[in-house]
Amino acid sequence: MLRAFVSFASEDMWARDFLVRQSQFNATPWTFTDNSLREDLDDATWKKHVRRLIQNSDLLVLLIGEETHLAHGASWEVGCARKLSLPIFGMQIRRDSPGRIPDCMRRIPVIDWDFNSISAELDRAYAWHEEQQLRNTGTRR
Repeated sequence: MLRAFVSFASEDMWARDFLVRQSQFNATPWTFTDNSLREDLDDATWKKHVRRLIQNSDLLVLLIGEETHLAHGASWEVGCARKLSLPIFGMQIRRDSPGRIPDCMRRIPVIDWDFNSISAELDRAYAWHEEQQLRNTGTRR
């Protein structure tokens, strides 16, 4: 099972909560857990904690709402995942008013929030991790 770090602008916490709940349905073949930091931290401490969470993740999902392009924390999280070469994808949280795609998401897939698109991106991330494991062990199929 892949561990996803879910990045979002603070005003879109409802979308993160919904994604976590949606993943708990029996028919959903993936699970997202909530690893959000609940306390107020200074910038350096926050970055240290979040960097550790991202390092312990297998991919990053950016939830894109109306103000996400202004969310410095979300942009930093995407940059951190890029430095770690983790798979990343963005997901629009509103079909009726899609958010502006942040500059940090250049050349990164952005999908609509639907079952097939999420599954395809998670499959891509899983394939990437399998390839990394094969490279690390020095064997190929």
